[in-house]
Amino acid sequence: MKLLQGIHSRAEKSVLFALFVFTFLIQSGYSFAFNRSDNPLSLRDMIAQKLLIDLRYFCAPEAANDSLNQPAATPRKTLCQTPLTHLPNSLSDMLAQTKVGGVILFSENLDYGEQILTLTHDLQQSLLQGSYSEKTDMLPLYIAVDQEGGRVSRLPSNEFLGFAGNMAIGATYKKHGVMFAQDVATSMAKSLYALGFNLNFAPSLDVNSNPNNPIINVRSYSQYPEWVAQLGGAQIQAFQSEGIAAAAKHFPGHGDTHVDSHVGLPRVEHGRAQIDALDLMPFKHAIDHADVDMIMTAHIQYPALDNTRFKSKDGLKTELPATLSNKILKDILRDELNYKGLIVTDALDMAAISQFLTPLQATIKAFKAGADIALMPFKISSVADANAFIAFLDELTQQIAEDPMLIKQVEASYARIASHKRKRNMLKHAQMTLSAKQDALKNTVQQEQNKTLALLLSSNAMTAIKPLKQALESEQSIYALMPDKRRCEALLHYLIKASFSNIQCTSLLSEPINANTEAEIIIVGDVSPALSFYESRKFEGILASERQNLTEQLKAVQTLLATSKAEQTVLLKLRSPYVNAAELVAFDGIYASYDYQVSSENDTLFAPVFDSFTKILTGKSKALGTPPVNLQH
Repeated sequence: MKLLQGIHSRAEKSVLFALFVFTFLIQSGYSFAFNRSDNPLSLRDMIAQKLLIDLRYFCAPEAANDSLNQPAATPRKTLCQTPLTHLPNSLSDMLAQTKVGGVILFSENLDYGEQILTLTHDLQQSLLQGSYSEKTDMLPLYIAVDQEGGRVSRLPSNEFLGFAGNMAIGATYKKHGVMFAQDVATSMAKSLYALGFNLNFAPSLDVNSNPNNPIINVRSYSQYPEWVAQLGGAQIQAFQSEGIAAAAKHFPGHGDTHVDSHVGLPRVEHGRAQIDALDLMPFKHAIDHADVDMIMTAHIQYPALDNTRFKSKDGLKTELPATLSNKILKDILRDELNYKGLIVTDALDMAAISQFLTPLQATIKAFKAGADIALMPFKISSVADANAFIAFLDELTQQIAEDPMLIKQVEASYARIASHKRKRNMLKHAQMTLSAKQDALKNTVQQEQNKTLALLLSSNAMTAIKPLKQALESEQSIYALMPDKRRCEALLHYLIKASFSNIQCTSLLSEPINANTEAEIIIVGDVSPALSFYESRKFEGILASERQNLTEQLKAVQTLLATSKAEQTVLLKLRSPYVNAAELVAFDGIYASYDYQVSSENDTLFAPVFDSFTKILTGKSKALGTPPVNLQH
């Protein structure tokens, strides 16, 4: 700015800049009064409501100083990986100072019911106890989570079942319509609400048209857009009827990608007609028929919708992903599809965005594109980060204040956010006493009913791709190969319950295959895409260096199948249901469960998939599911 040239003092610049901004806003007709003439609201406050941060990890300074605005005597030099399970003073102060709009919690934050409820309560209290001068001004935090069910389940499963995921529900659609979609979403929503959440980043309305999709896959209901629309719409309505705002994702569609947007920038080459009929159809249905509260953007390039190129932080140019595209978010989502609700970005710290833009650049570009809420725009895992976030908000406010059009967009977003929080009556729940919330939680959790529902879903979803011609007998010997020890434990548990005694199971993750087995039955459990390094730690507590070589393990399985004298071989597709020609030849029976969850409570193991699978193997029940995708590829 020419106005600042020649001024060398930082303080002088700050004062002069503030005066300039104030004068500019007054001259342009901008008023700081919002909704109430006696309730001044600053531009900074409105911008803060547009930020939804994550607090997954938190490490106190080495010098044990947990006070905001106090520098750490000895800054940490290592990456923080200590889960945040209670709210430290510094973050409580930061929430009060910034009046930030919301937080998202992950499985690392969530140990057990009482702990989760205390954390969500403290988060709300931090914001409400010092940030507002009048009760009428209060806007509670969005406290969000990704509780899709199946592969993406954040709540501790020993207390709150994640159920089988979307594709398992899709496998029940032809026979049961939206029944399981409604019942599962209702059960999950009741638990979320009782734990203090008010926003769920679910369901996925992506149409999984790519069998090799590494990130969506069984998180999608189906490859058929009509099925996705009906099931997704039913879950949205069920979530929201229980007080949990739903965020349908990932607009305009993540179903035909072969790159995970956590690690790269995917691209979809569909033409406009295909986009309308396939990708956008479920979102249009959610807008027209389900009154969806929120829609999450995708970090995906759709050149048929917007081929605008932008310059990244390293000077290179690439096409805008949907998250940063005004043509996609405003022209299509707002204008063509007539969407009136909230638009939230997918996490801005994902590589699809962060490799190209700084946090400040990404946030501003997302706001300009039309996003109401920026998800995870700034990493916070220490006191220093909390201080830096306050500076980030100040800088963000300063830059937005220079753009009259962007100020108007901020005002419009704030109005939508405030209206939504009041529409869903979030303040009333946030202000309940902790003891009242604890009583409500005790009366809400119905684990036995949830287990019954989980078993029903699993048995009705289990799909016979190639049915066994003959049921197994308990006298037969079995050699099983499972993705990890936890799945071995589950299979053994249910086979023993079915009176099998001669059983051996090998973890493909960490143990060598017994090539000399003389078992009469061979069972292989397949998880595709393969287990991530995070899942390796979660399931077996092993490091990446301790994993068996997956390529060599798969070759050993093929050799075992080719040389074994087993009477029958069975393949259980525990995640992706897609099969190839070689598998159809190599196995006598193939089944798809779309899910691999195993939980335990009081040392009692519970795994609906393996319960249903064992009953099918022994002829006590049939596979009832209908494939929601074309299984051969």
